[in-house]
Amino acid sequence: MTVYIDIIDADTVDGYDVGNAAGQIPINNGTLSSTLNADLLDGLSSEDFSVLATSFTLTRNISGFVTQKAISGGATFTYTRDLQNFITSKTDGTSTWTYTRNASNQITATTVT
Repeated sequence: MTVYIDIIDADTVDGYDVGNAAGQIPINNGTLSSTLNADLLDGLSSEDFSVLATSFTLTRNISGFVTQKAISGGATFTYTRDLQNFITSKTDGTSTWTYTRNASNQITATTVT
């Protein structure tokens, strides 16, 4: 029986060494890589995502489906549902979004008035 063993150099990837120096592939060892810009995501800082931390209050119907969403310091959206509890429209008091659905209840069009 013949056994072939390939030598794998796991210290490099496409010729780049792993490590924390410039030109190396950063590793997760708790050491700061000075050339790695992990402060931005697609050029946006964490402050640009602060709206994600906004709290909101949901009001549900007897079946448990959301009928109203109130965003703290912002708008309140009211949802209209059909008998199958699919959303047919929503309003924020200024604009109304009306949804058109196909036979599979997928939204096929949205009209804003």
